[in-house]
Amino acid sequence: MITYYRVDERVIHGQTLNVVTRQVPCDGIIVVDDEIAADPYFCGLFKGMTNYKVLIFSVEAAMRKLLEAEKSAKNYFVIFKHPTTLGELLHRGYRIKLPGIMIGPQVARPGTTTFFPTMCLTKEEIAALDEIAASGVEIRMQSILNQVPVTWQEAKRKIGMD
Repeated sequence: MITYYRVDERVIHGQTLNVVTRQVPCDGIIVVDDEIAADPYFCGLFKGMTNYKVLIFSVEAAMRKLLEAEKSAKNYFVIFKHPTTLGELLHRGYRIKLPGIMIGPQVARPGTTTFFPTMCLTKEEIAALDEIAASGVEIRMQSILNQVPVTWQEAKRKIGMD
């Protein structure tokens, strides 16, 4: 089953491995990202970072593999590098079964809107999160794991986007 969804530009990192895996059941990590899936170096890097089984899929392959993970007796985390990747899955018909997803850091880039430090989103990423929220999924934003999560609606309201 899938026990946790996260969008985090860092993908797999210490906070996820040392904190979240203690709070939420995890037998393996599924990374969904076309660029990472196509790059043997990054696949090896992420797989070598942890003792958990790490599976890395393109969006196309994830459409099948996530359905298999949902039916599995094992507990999986699903991690996306960018919100637009999850948005693409939704466009293809995938539906998140959990009540919510967590959005982690997205660094400042040209054309991004800053919601709070280390949470900067492009217009496309904002649109993807709006679509995800409209599908009934609760979005919580949390740059660091000791920070109190903020809902997507609260984050937009704080910067005058409501």
